Amino acid sequence: MQRDYPEIVTGVKTKQAVQTVLNTASETLKFMISGGIVDKTEGAELHKMILIKKQQLATLPSTIAPPTAQELLRNVIWLQNDKKQVEYIQRKAKILYYDYGDMICEEGELPQGIHLIVSGMIKLSGSIPRYGVSKEAFKEIRARLPVTSYTDYLVAGAIIGELNCLTKQEMEYGVTCETAVQTCFISIDDLLEAFDKFLEPPSLEYKIWLKLALDIALRTFKENLPNQDWNYKMCVQLSNIYLLDVPNHTKCDIFDGSMDEVILVHGTVLDCQLGQRYYAPFLLPKTCHQVQGTASSTKLLVVRSSEQGARKNPAASSSSTEGHYHSSRRPGMKLKLSAMQEEENGAGREDIKLAVLIIGVAWEIGGGIGQNCLPPSSVPPLLDLSSFHE
Repeated sequence: MQRDYPEIVTGVKTKQAVQTVLNTASETLKFMISGGIVDKTEGAELHKMILIKKQQLATLPSTIAPPTAQELLRNVIWLQNDKKQVEYIQRKAKILYYDYGDMICEEGELPQGIHLIVSGMIKLSGSIPRYGVSKEAFKEIRARLPVTSYTDYLVAGAIIGELNCLTKQEMEYGVTCETAVQTCFISIDDLLEAFDKFLEPPSLEYKIWLKLALDIALRTFKENLPNQDWNYKMCVQLSNIYLLDVPNHTKCDIFDGSMDEVILVHGTVLDCQLGQRYYAPFLLPKTCHQVQGTASSTKLLVVRSSEQGARKNPAASSSSTEGHYHSSRRPGMKLKLSAMQEEENGAGREDIKLAVLIIGVAWEIGGGIGQNCLPPSSVPPLLDLSSFHE
């Protein structure tokens, strides 16, 4: 269906994405009203607006033309809202064309760059990803796994090669074209040049690492705690999430009272108290209070305690955690995804804006753009903040 009728699939996926966002918005609003965060009168007004958007959903066209390369680039999550970075990548990017059956890259070869799929479908096949675990250690882990091969299909909006360009490690899968494919290609040299050029926090390198870490963390949560809606939980906690770099042979304190969860998303660590070694991806136990990096590149995704984040002043918190992130030169730096932190006694209208922020994040993680759905400019706005005057 995706291969033969991409316009129909784009229309269906877009409707599903918008419906998911609106349902999440409705559930979030109910939670905020019941907790006294949002006033009942203002909550009723917001609820009416959500219902109106649900009614407007029926007016979306049944077929939607796939987005262009320029639209897809602007909506790459680690380029959004940064005009200079988008313009730089657009200047460096090249449009490449492949026929059915062509190999874009082979398993075991060094990365040449990243490919943003503009149109068509590709097949990924190879061994399961190592996530920074050494080949020797991974051989032991792999022997205990029921499935050792990896196969996936990707369509317009997906990106391949990000992690390999960051780590400069060989490709762990081969990429074959299932249809005629068009990609937007950024070479690894241009990408590394961009890392050096855009160091202002949050740096471009950090944002790519954070995007990959969130993807890995969601899969880890779902596998370990499958009965909970982690897409929703990660949306709610997004402003309290940051990425921590743990260099090799360096110790790092965790679960110090300011952390709810710590996920090892890349590399390996050693529990300094128990001597237990953990391999990515892994949800670290809360009995672990200090770890030591044992790989060349180790990343921890930290979910900060909500109470800890609420007690901190937004400006002070931002200045204390934001800084240049360049893993080869500035280890151990931590950055928040967003500088927005609400005061405990914030006004009601600020809480409404927080609710809208959560809804917007749900759109990003819920698949509203990446996998062949409409760009934000093509979808009717979910909520209009202009009606909430200060």
